[in-house]
Amino acid sequence: MTIKMPIWLSVLALCLQAPGARSAPPVEGNQIAPPNDGQPAMRELGGLEAKPTAFQSGRPLQPKVIRSEKEAGEYLTEEATAEVKKRVDFSKESVLLFAWRGSGQDHLKIATVDRRTTFSLEAGRTKDLREHVKVLVLGKNAPWGVGISWEETKTLILKDRVRHAMQLHNRRVTVSTQDGTQYETIEPMLDDIIRFIRDNKKDIPIATE
Repeated sequence: MTIKMPIWLSVLALCLQAPGARSAPPVEGNQIAPPNDGQPAMRELGGLEAKPTAFQSGRPLQPKVIRSEKEAGEYLTEEATAEVKKRVDFSKESVLLFAWRGSGQDHLKIATVDRRTTFSLEAGRTKDLREHVKVLVLGKNAPWGVGISWEETKTLILKDRVRHAMQLHNRRVTVSTQDGTQYETIEPMLDDIIRFIRDNKKDIPIATE
């Protein structure tokens, strides 16, 4: 007896056998986001120790951008620097180092939307002071930013750390600081940013996308 295969099932079988068909890329190590546009997958290098000078005080989070073995040695211990040298290709990748002291329940949240990765701190409620170190590797040209609250945004403006501000097409407001970090906040609209800058007599260029 001959069993006829439904047309849709036949088409599916042919597609699966086609030379161009690809399976999903394997997940290796601690990859956080899949690769896109030829960029290496983001991944975490766990168990690395930072030097005391790498730890920041206050908020918001300020990641150190490491683009070479020499820069790694400025913030990481000798053993950690050797591990970075072995596992990172600086011709294609960069390293983000988050090092801060805070509640033992502090948690670094990572979200990737439209190929852009945003990092934000979920503050813990316990009063135990702990050192936190996160070493993340991402593509050299991969877009990223740090999400912060409106109160933290105002603090950056008042401390003259904001170089310019921009409202993206998704209505998020991005402020770039003097050290090159991009902070994103979705709470205020651009009018609120402009009003606050004007009221505090700050000369900050503002653009819209």
